[in-house]
Amino acid sequence: MQAGNICPLRVVALFLSIAVSAPASAADIVSSFEANGSLPAVQMSRNNTYDFTFTTSPSLPINSVVTLSMISDVIVVNNQGKSESEPQKLQYQLYWGDPGSGMFLAQSLSTTDPLISFNPIPGQLYVEISPDQIARDGETVSGSLTTTLSAVPEPATWAMMSLGFGALGGVARRRRRRSAVPA
Repeated sequence: MQAGNICPLRVVALFLSIAVSAPASAADIVSSFEANGSLPAVQMSRNNTYDFTFTTSPSLPINSVVTLSMISDVIVVNNQGKSESEPQKLQYQLYWGDPGSGMFLAQSLSTTDPLISFNPIPGQLYVEISPDQIARDGETVSGSLTTTLSAVPEPATWAMMSLGFGALGGVARRRRRRSAVPA
């Protein structure tokens, strides 16, 4: 080997030794929603990822909608020296499966109300809040799950049904015109 050339095997060994010796500073904190659908307040740190699990029942009706709401706030001291709660914009992801290896389903918007509504999928789901989504250390998050029955079809359903009826009317009109024309 010539002087000045770097052996690729030594580079790989160096990277492996750094990766193995580096301490894991972040933890994955797993907590569960309670049976009544509420998530007790959890104080978060920017060093951790938080997964909040819940299970949806296969016996839920097909027209049910689950709404997930996560609220975040930080306790701050105002000008008068009093502590008060300051709401924070919170973005989170919804996954189906086991924490850390689930399938991504949805993400809340941090610019509006942090809600996700979805049709229930039987099985375990979890909400993940990663460190970059936590505004400050000590931020407190809580949440709730509510299930409602959708009695009225969504606007997209009405639009598709109207287009279908319109297409059927068009076909019937075209057939009537063809049969009225003498051969």
